[in-house]
Amino acid sequence: MSIPILPRNQLVPQIEIAVREHHPSSSLSLLEIDVNGMSPWYNVYGTDQRERAMEAFFGTIAEAKLDHRGRFSFLARHPYDKLLLYDTGNPKDLQAIATTLKERLDATSIPNPDGLQPETTNYKNRDVDVDPQRLTVRIGVAYQHASYTPYDVGGLVEKALVAAEEAKTAPGQIVVVQHMLAGAR
Repeated sequence: MSIPILPRNQLVPQIEIAVREHHPSSSLSLLEIDVNGMSPWYNVYGTDQRERAMEAFFGTIAEAKLDHRGRFSFLARHPYDKLLLYDTGNPKDLQAIATTLKERLDATSIPNPDGLQPETTNYKNRDVDVDPQRLTVRIGVAYQHASYTPYDVGGLVEKALVAAEEAKTAPGQIVVVQHMLAGAR
């Protein structure tokens, strides 16, 4: 399963196209899945192993078949992160979806045809253990209710990115936030 890598400036237009095609009725949600520790891991194992990791993660996402009265209607990659467009806005459902997806992604085994070994590497003046077959993720989720249409896709992307960054230190490494347009009640 090959997912095209989109430059950041192409994400919003591509998501807007997906929104027009799928007409979410209740809300629009973006899940930003960010790989933990990718920089030191990539420094040790390189491009080929990174691509195997991303393909394994996308395979896990495709196999997850998460159905909480919604569907994946868009999947994009931008360097190490993934964005999923999901069409439900219930925070309870979004938390459950993100939790299930994180558990499955964290358990994903990355193919290792080159027999690479776990190592300890120095990254930013600290020792970091890396394993060529394991990576973990954190997830930021931003949603906007349909009552606040038109959807602010650019604002949702930014909220999801910030939520993923905040998830670094959040319990369970998942953050769900609502995006409201300026002046909305």
